[in-house]
Amino acid sequence: AFEPGRPFLSAGRLDLRVQLWPLLQRIVVVDRIVVDEPVVNLIRDRDGRMNVDSLRQRAVVTTPAPAEPAEAHSQRPAFRIARFQLRHGLIRYRGGARTMELQDVGVDARQPQLDGPIPVETRMRVHGSQIEIDDVVSKGVLDLAEEPPPYRGTVETGRGTIGPLALDALTADLEMRPPTGQGKVTVAGGRITAYGIGPTALEVLGPVL
Repeated sequence: AFEPGRPFLSAGRLDLRVQLWPLLQRIVVVDRIVVDEPVVNLIRDRDGRMNVDSLRQRAVVTTPAPAEPAEAHSQRPAFRIARFQLRHGLIRYRGGARTMELQDVGVDARQPQLDGPIPVETRMRVHGSQIEIDDVVSKGVLDLAEEPPPYRGTVETGRGTIGPLALDALTADLEMRPPTGQGKVTVAGGRITAYGIGPTALEVLGPVL
């Protein structure tokens, strides 16, 4: 069962600044969004349900929507976020005996032009029952031209451990698609020192050692 006393999302402070004049021309320009000390709680119950599943279900269209005229799409307000900052964030996940935290999460994003792609840089530490990784940095682009907008970029890590593996460094290519979070990670390079595992596992890990 989910914990009713623990909110899904909270934040210490939110600063939002929007330009008013462009709204008269159906242009939404957000000068700045700053979120300080946000906390996200993700919980999976015994039946495999997530506490965010209700949010996903609202985003799913159960019946095909009629095709929207091209002129209607052109009438949607143009959108731009000049700068988005998230500082000192914490994301908690708990599913049965498995727990994980993304600590000291920082996000910096800027949108150079209206409806254009958004370069994003993210930093964090990963702490969990089977994982400890410091200095995780991802740099990439959120592409608003696709629906839903995918995030494509790279991930670099510092030292850490993943189960029985000691990690010196890792570089990977990343692609994710909200809101489901589905994506793929392609290891591009790094160094892993194995310990406490047998020769069969070493053969599987050989290409990335």
